[in-house]
Amino acid sequence: MDFSDAVMILLTVFIALGTIASAIAVGFQWYEMHTGGADTKAIAEAAQKQACAAHQIAEASQRNATAAEEFATSAGLINRGVEDAVKKLQLQADQASRSADATKSAADTARGNTQEKSATLGECRIICPNDLYTSA
Repeated sequence: MDFSDAVMILLTVFIALGTIASAIAVGFQWYEMHTGGADTKAIAEAAQKQACAAHQIAEASQRNATAAEEFATSAGLINRGVEDAVKKLQLQADQASRSADATKSAADTARGNTQEKSATLGECRIICPNDLYTSA
């Protein structure tokens, strides 16, 4: 076996080893592509579920916004009703105050009239029937 045959054998062995290594790499790549496809499918399914959940959240948010608008409307109506009630109560309080003032004024007037009558009564001369026939 001469030198060229030895070099040829050595290079053939390297080529064979390279082919085997290449075949192993292709096998690993095929395995990764096969399992990666399953992973991609799982990711796509998870994304679909997430999109459905986001859609449900959006619908719930819309319902919450509608409920908030209805609450604000009813709160406004309640607020107006309370304002009307407060105005009516204030009017009643004012009327009660005026009535109390009028009652106090009438009581003061009556008390003053009583005192005046008492004073007048003190100045009056009382004439008895017997005195009519006697001269003073």
